[in-house]
Amino acid sequence: MDWVNRLREQFPAAQNTTFLDIAYENSGSLFAKEAVYRFLEDWSDVSPEIVKASGAGKGNIISVVAETRQLLAALLGGVDPKNIAFTKNTNEGISMILQGFPFRPGDNVVTDDQEHPSVLIPCLNLQPRGVECRIAVSPDQVSVTPDLLWQHVDGNTRMIVISHVQSCSGYRTDIQELARRCREKGIYLVVDAIQSLGFCPCDAEAWQVDAISSACYKGMLGTEGIGFLYCRDELLEQVWPVYAAANDCISIDKSGDRWELVLKDPKDARKLENSTMNFSGIYSLNAGLKQVIGIGVDNIYAHISNLVEMLFDGLLNQGYVIATPADKDRRCHSIAFEMSDLKAGYEYFQRSGVFLSLSAGRFIRMSVAPFTIENDIRKALEVARNCPIR
Repeated sequence: MDWVNRLREQFPAAQNTTFLDIAYENSGSLFAKEAVYRFLEDWSDVSPEIVKASGAGKGNIISVVAETRQLLAALLGGVDPKNIAFTKNTNEGISMILQGFPFRPGDNVVTDDQEHPSVLIPCLNLQPRGVECRIAVSPDQVSVTPDLLWQHVDGNTRMIVISHVQSCSGYRTDIQELARRCREKGIYLVVDAIQSLGFCPCDAEAWQVDAISSACYKGMLGTEGIGFLYCRDELLEQVWPVYAAANDCISIDKSGDRWELVLKDPKDARKLENSTMNFSGIYSLNAGLKQVIGIGVDNIYAHISNLVEMLFDGLLNQGYVIATPADKDRRCHSIAFEMSDLKAGYEYFQRSGVFLSLSAGRFIRMSVAPFTIENDIRKALEVARNCPIR
């Protein structure tokens, strides 16, 4: 496919190594580099008539921020851009929801033991407020099913917080079924989507998830330091800004004896943004999203799925013990497998030119990018075949 080769040319890491590590990061692109230069040019643009908008920037920067918000809305299946706030990373978005929500003592949130610290730590951080954090334990230390989570739900459960695709194992949870159950019980579903956005299709409204948080330096092909939070109206209007900062949605009422903060629209996610944003990160994200949306997430998903199947079957036939499910619906873009000596195995692959990750001290993880080609998979399988450690 021509689009794969064109995209591949934009990623120096793909030229220098057999790069199978986008579950960690995309390692940077030429188009992101150019986007940061464009921001610096726009930042230096000063003229008497230039428009300024407080923390939203000035001149062309304002329009790039607005356009990027619209691109994110399109990536999520066509949601309203007003329901999207820019953040620094996944953790910040989840923390905004959990710390800004009016929990009562005795309420609980449900999560699981397979989660990345970006999910677990904000959930545990509710405990000083009298909110119980219930952690479902995966029986096989990989799968996180709606049934497993539902064992911990009761009448005091206000939220379930979970990753769509688990960072450690690549397991993909059935978010649509979980969202259906949550909707029936009036429970809010908050999703970490950093390991799925840009890799597989997402329709936030059809799935009826209440919030999605993600950094943008993996499948969305942006850079580190920029992320976003999507939040549905019903939940959004209940969340008070954790960072009460100067932005278009917050004003100060000085008319009475006591000054007060006023939210112009409680259903506008910009109320959550912490004043001046990471503009260079937004510019790089803008460039990355244009690549992803221009190619089409369906096309990316089809390409990645074929390569993941090739990798999965190849490792399995070589006798590797794979943690990632064989069920295609329960995996996305990464494959995690066991080795008797993880550190030595990791170092062997790296020395052999295959760039991958150690995953949570449990697995070796290979992950397929939109710019991965079949030759990358063949090289990885050849190296795996010759590995003296199993």
